[in-house]
Amino acid sequence: MPGSRSHLRLRDIPALPLLFLLHILFTLLSLLLRTYQLLTSPRPLKTPASFQRPIRHIAVVLRPSTSSYDVKVRQETLALKESVKRVVRWASEMGVSEVSVFDGKGLLQNCQEELVRDLLRLPPSPPGSRPATPARLPNAVQASSVSKPRSRSSVQTIIIPPHHSQGNESEMLKLHVLAPSTRDVVADLTASYIKKQIPLGDIQQDMLDRDVRDVLHLSHDPDILIIHLLSSPSFFKALLPRPAPQLSGYPFWCLRITEIYQHPTPLPRLIPPPLLSLLHQARTSNLSLLRKVARSLPLTDPDESETIHGSRRVIKGAMGREVWDGAMRAWGGVEQRLG
Repeated sequence: MPGSRSHLRLRDIPALPLLFLLHILFTLLSLLLRTYQLLTSPRPLKTPASFQRPIRHIAVVLRPSTSSYDVKVRQETLALKESVKRVVRWASEMGVSEVSVFDGKGLLQNCQEELVRDLLRLPPSPPGSRPATPARLPNAVQASSVSKPRSRSSVQTIIIPPHHSQGNESEMLKLHVLAPSTRDVVADLTASYIKKQIPLGDIQQDMLDRDVRDVLHLSHDPDILIIHLLSSPSFFKALLPRPAPQLSGYPFWCLRITEIYQHPTPLPRLIPPPLLSLLHQARTSNLSLLRKVARSLPLTDPDESETIHGSRRVIKGAMGREVWDGAMRAWGGVEQRLG
């Protein structure tokens, strides 16, 4: 038997160069595809009215790194808060009624009070309105209350009331902040079924879905789950093909693989900062040719900058508009549930 195992290993050795060559070929083709997608215009984003069914619940996993350095944690916490505020604003503009956010590390729970204050101080713009200063938004959406959790602060719900804008009444938006302990919700429900001695034949999928929604305070199951990394990968990792999505413990009890979206890792930026600043200025130049050339270059890192109320805010690691638009295009391009 030992000789047979050794013979199998020796027989597999000639295949290693072929596998290595296939891996290099796959990496190069992935780089070419990502470069092509970067230099070409994406498909136009469909409007919510063109969807087969309006999106009711958007789930977001904001994945921090495994680093425990204080500087890194502070930067990721800042990116996390900014990402939540942007998601709330974009979801409100689309008429989404429910958003759940999860980071798997407890950063959301550590900054929740500050996040609520930020939502009160910087409310999202009403649908159809132009960017304006907060003082000029009398009908802006504001966070009104925070629900008390049922146990161990597993779920906190921030209620954002409806508002009236341009003859359209928006729906109330619920922002659910899920704690890391919610990753065990299915296991906890299974233990409760055993404790109550519920017969196996009486446990149906609809029953489990309903109980999970009750525990997490959700009105609807997630229609789409967006995964966003709060820290960019290293230079060499950014060149490799996109890794498989990791949910970091989000209770994905009813999600299909087509309902999970992770934006492709952006290619490393090789433009020096001084030249990058000049190219950004060229985008608003009075010379049409210079402006056209500058705008044709993918200069802006979608994960770092966002124009809000007429001014540019740079938050490294925050979710950018390209991530959101990519998720909405993915949602419109797959077969959607009608039930």
